[in-house]
Amino acid sequence: MVDLAEILQSDALDKRELVNSMSAAEIVAELPMIFSTSNESVVCKALEILKLVCEATRDQIQSRLMVSTALYAFENDSPDVHARAMDLLKRFSQPLDPAFAEELRQRLDLIASSQRAAAEALLATADGDKPVSPEEFIISTGSIDLDELIQQYRHLDTCWRNLAGCDEALEAALGNRRLIPATTFEAMDVIRLDPGSRPKPLRDPDETLDILMRGFNMQLSEAEIERVLDGVAHSPKPPTEGDYWEARLAALHARAKNDGGFLSAVSMAWAFGVEPEKEQFFENLVHKRVIAVASQLACGRTVNLLATPTHSGFWIDPRVLVQRASRIADIDNDTSLLEQVQSLLRIAPEHRDEALSDAAHLKGEFASALRYALGSDDESFGENIPLWVAAFRARAPLREPFCMKVKLSAREHPEISRCLSPSSYNSPTAILIEDYLRLRPGTHEQVALIGDMDIGNIKSPLCTEVFWARQFRAVSESRDSNNNYWQEDGWESLYDPDLPVGEMAIHALVYALNAVSSEARSVSVKILNRAIQDGRIDGVMIGTTIADHRSDLLSTLWLEGLQTVALASPLHAQVVQHALEVVLSTLSISNEKADPLFLAALLMLSKKIGFGIASDTARNYLQSLINGGSDAQAAVGLAKELLTLPHEGVTQNSKEAGLLALRERIKRATRWQAWHRATLVAGVKS
Repeated sequence: MVDLAEILQSDALDKRELVNSMSAAEIVAELPMIFSTSNESVVCKALEILKLVCEATRDQIQSRLMVSTALYAFENDSPDVHARAMDLLKRFSQPLDPAFAEELRQRLDLIASSQRAAAEALLATADGDKPVSPEEFIISTGSIDLDELIQQYRHLDTCWRNLAGCDEALEAALGNRRLIPATTFEAMDVIRLDPGSRPKPLRDPDETLDILMRGFNMQLSEAEIERVLDGVAHSPKPPTEGDYWEARLAALHARAKNDGGFLSAVSMAWAFGVEPEKEQFFENLVHKRVIAVASQLACGRTVNLLATPTHSGFWIDPRVLVQRASRIADIDNDTSLLEQVQSLLRIAPEHRDEALSDAAHLKGEFASALRYALGSDDESFGENIPLWVAAFRARAPLREPFCMKVKLSAREHPEISRCLSPSSYNSPTAILIEDYLRLRPGTHEQVALIGDMDIGNIKSPLCTEVFWARQFRAVSESRDSNNNYWQEDGWESLYDPDLPVGEMAIHALVYALNAVSSEARSVSVKILNRAIQDGRIDGVMIGTTIADHRSDLLSTLWLEGLQTVALASPLHAQVVQHALEVVLSTLSISNEKADPLFLAALLMLSKKIGFGIASDTARNYLQSLINGGSDAQAAVGLAKELLTLPHEGVTQNSKEAGLLALRERIKRATRWQAWHRATLVAGVKS
């Protein structure tokens, strides 16, 4: 019998030949045992084999059965393995059947934090396919014990339960308030350094060769590219003598010479001392960083990396960044501008005060910019504009302009343009950028600074609004077709309960609700479901955005999407009903005709939650319809019925909504508190 595990250890493995020489059943039977091993390289190769097997299987049901073996790969400790396994599941497992979903749900605690949002998103597809009648909710509150939640609430530190918005949810659950506002935490408030999510460094030349060779077979993720940079900078060059190493280096040389990309450049520089070709063109700042490292390696110079992430999500512990800077004698000249800028844009929110104290002795312009980014008010701004823009953004992400503005005209696509004029947005970043662009038009630094549409050049886990401005424009331009080119992996980030949902993200979600593509609408519905459940989006956020764009939107589509969202739970129904009430309060009988479809949806939801229209402005609009302002009798009848519903006090639905909100917000606060305590215990690890 063929030993698949032994075959996968060979560097000369031809994966397609292997798949053609063995039956799918034989291969799949051995995969669970292989996936459970600790050998990351072998597991990654096995996942590639599974991908080929699934691609070769035309029966969708059969491919779903086979890809389920990838669940065993989550027993491996490598976040890279988890990322590859998740990619396979997303591609071949949908739609999830209940048994598959339950197996995945049982493994959530094993899955790397960087992939947990993707797993939750995949599970949401199973939840979203459950048929529900308009009178029912998908999520019930019957199993939620308020007394137990109160005990959990009392064990939380005040700072975390306040930040997570637990108090408002508790008041609603107790019947002391009706509406629950979205949590108001900001990017800088969030605990990001999960102690269990540190990337495994590459320090062995054999392992470094493995990941380089893997990169020639399938595209490396950005996290893997960061591991490669760190590995070639700190791993010794592979030995050149001995049959084993000669064979490995010959294979690397052949692939690198044939490929010619940025990975080839760093491979040739690290293993053979060959400088990158000057005429090579590389797409974005990640590639430029790789080439900068390759050039240093080829010249035999020490590679000083500042921007290597210390935790998943591309975060850098600021204390570690200070340690790295301390070890470099002349940091301004011995590190590249790209390293300096990228390192600042990855500084995590926590431990900044401690890092600032540790950085007091550092010299040079980067040191000043670093201290400013960490919160110092005693620094003099230098002449390196890109560095200082990065420092401003690292210090106050999402508070500085994201250099986009949205201009709306009736029945036209939104125009998104740069917002750089100091007269209109008088901020340090805008002023610096305005001056800089006069001197340096059309450079990579410019793209990174102003947040132009190429998201490949925006590498800050905190500065997300640039991405969503781009997505807003893309979905608005393609909403009338089934083209989903705009739907990138970045949309999955909105499933992350620890990431605030910004203004541009809400705009993108609302326009996705209005897209012709059913897939686009489904993505928006699932994200709204999750973000409402964990408290990051409320009715005001949805309603005001729809009101801003209403003349540009087709009500039949976004109403259908929101009605689907409302089926999820008492909380979702309350949020959607309030969103529609917010829209209603912006209507004017003198400017537009009444929309019976909109009023009917609002009436249905109001009856479902047992609560009518509380806004005086909205009630006045309804009364004006009744008083003869509308010639649509259907609208008049709906308005009368809406005004008869109770519109004061609390309801049973609002109490149940409070229970659901409290449960989710306690989960968030508990997670943040645990991360904070574990980080303090773990200390600083460079």
